Amino acid sequence: MLVNINLLPEKEKDNKAFIIFFSITTGLAVLVLALVVGLYIYQKQQLTDIEGQLGITKQTRIKLQQQAEALTRQSEASLHYQQAADYVDSLPTFTTARMDRLTHLLPQNTSIIALDYEDNGNITIDVRFQTLNQVSDYLDRLVQAPDISQAQLINITTEASQRVAVFSVQFKVTEKGGTSP
Repeated sequence: MLVNINLLPEKEKDNKAFIIFFSITTGLAVLVLALVVGLYIYQKQQLTDIEGQLGITKQTRIKLQQQAEALTRQSEASLHYQQAADYVDSLPTFTTARMDRLTHLLPQNTSIIALDYEDNGNITIDVRFQTLNQVSDYLDRLVQAPDISQAQLINITTEASQRVAVFSVQFKVTEKGGTSP
């Protein structure tokens, strides 16, 4: 019989528990690492999406501010135009109706030869008459007219058997600030 002499140290038996523990730990580490990388990529994607939305929101805000500024300018312009229209409405104005009124009050065989309208509402008219009685009659009609607040004779000149009288006429002010027709 042979004797088995083994001078080598006895081989240790593999510890299966250690290998299982090492495998589970490595697996968990890989799983945790994959989870961290996945969360990182997900968060990075969300950050990119939010930055895109922020850019769109900024552009929208800029557009809305421009629209608000345009509306403000338009509103201010509209207010300016409304104020200008109110100012023009408040000015006394000469109309065809006033001219018709001055012509209607004329005696027969007389005519208006010149007319001057001033910004303050005064109207200066030059009228051609044949007699002084017609001049006084026209002045009396102007003074008696209900829509004329003031009428006066400024000057009378004689030109080739006709008289030219210059009158100053002021119409009454209406509710809107203008003068009545």
